[in-house]
Amino acid sequence: MGNCFSSSRDPDKDNSDRIGNPNIDAVVSPTSPVPTPPPDPIRPVPQIPDANVPSAKIFVALYDYDARTDEDLSFRKGEHLEILNDTQGDWWLARSKRTRKEGYIPSNYVAKLKSIEAEPWYFRKIKRIEAEKKLLLPENDHGAFLIRDSESRHNDYSLSVRDGDTVKHYRIRQLDEGGFFIARRTTFRNLQDLVEHYSKDADGLCVNLCKPCVQNNCKW
Repeated sequence: MGNCFSSSRDPDKDNSDRIGNPNIDAVVSPTSPVPTPPPDPIRPVPQIPDANVPSAKIFVALYDYDARTDEDLSFRKGEHLEILNDTQGDWWLARSKRTRKEGYIPSNYVAKLKSIEAEPWYFRKIKRIEAEKKLLLPENDHGAFLIRDSESRHNDYSLSVRDGDTVKHYRIRQLDEGGFFIARRTTFRNLQDLVEHYSKDADGLCVNLCKPCVQNNCKW
């Protein structure tokens, strides 16, 4: 069974056999810098999309973006975008599902709909200490959480959860045949199912998962 582990131990130390250990060290909330979207990719020369481009793919915006040229497309975080041409490097031709306008967008500002990258609780490769800083910001309450890539094990993840004024961490391990688990007795097809389960029932965790960690976006 999984177990919370304190910030004084090695990053992402295996905890799968000891969920619910109350002996957890508190983490003091330091000041955290406001997170910003990734830098813009190198802009290509706009080209007319090829007639043989596959049918449109739906992506979701991870950040707000305001057009900087006449060829660009403005969009807001959470907006759905049809990708019409992704063959021009890091700038893709897209159509907004909301406004029906077309233009080029930076590919690192979007993620495929229903992918883990599109989930508000997935924070990619941030470190353990950074996860603690974010979760202890005043915008986040008891039960706020995020999932991040494991610092020590490839293809594994870590779940970080705010429990009062402390942050506790759980290793999420991946099965060889696919799927994920914190405690071996309960496995899940994907991380979305895992989050849904522990949102309804703590099931050995220190607290039910409530809202994803708040992250303030940079204003352009």
